[in-house]
Amino acid sequence: VNELKSGPNVATLVGHGTIRQLSGGGEKDKVSPAEQMKMEELLADAMVAGAYGLNTGLEYVPGRYADKEEMMGLAKVVGSHDGVISSHIRNEDDDQVHASIAELLEQGKYARVNASHVKVVYGKTREQGEAVLLQLREARAQGMIVTADVYPYLASFGDMSYLYPEWAKREFEFNDAVENRRAEFQEFLRAKIIRRNGPDAILVSS
Repeated sequence: VNELKSGPNVATLVGHGTIRQLSGGGEKDKVSPAEQMKMEELLADAMVAGAYGLNTGLEYVPGRYADKEEMMGLAKVVGSHDGVISSHIRNEDDDQVHASIAELLEQGKYARVNASHVKVVYGKTREQGEAVLLQLREARAQGMIVTADVYPYLASFGDMSYLYPEWAKREFEFNDAVENRRAEFQEFLRAKIIRRNGPDAILVSS
């Protein structure tokens, strides 16, 4: 870098969760038409200002509450500005990953799409990974512009809510689960941790 007098290239993405919060949609199960319009306006403004596309995290709060209508509306905005949607897909588990890739490919009808750090959680065989890659290749063969990326290690990183059940994701749900469903909550967490290779496979980093 010093010899060539060059700097890093930065391609900024608009955070879906950010514009959902700014629109008033927040953690709602479904955004209103007015909130959807506001999200699309915020996204369009950012694209005009130089953003490269939209980043979505559909496995996390609040992205997990976005439905097809919401995502298609945003995909059309991204596509109209020749951008890309880079997505942590909705679910990477071995029994859900194909449906989640298919959801991203639906958005790919309107914009370029990228499956971020694509993987098969709980996957045990090479064939499972090959099946996901085939799904992407078939979409490309049909003319869709779709890519994927991976990180070079066998781990994931996130907060503990990643392990929580669907009924304890949001803060008010978590508090209710601790108060009224504590034994069931603990049983779920133990089973989840065991399935994710046990407590020895978890590193608490902060």
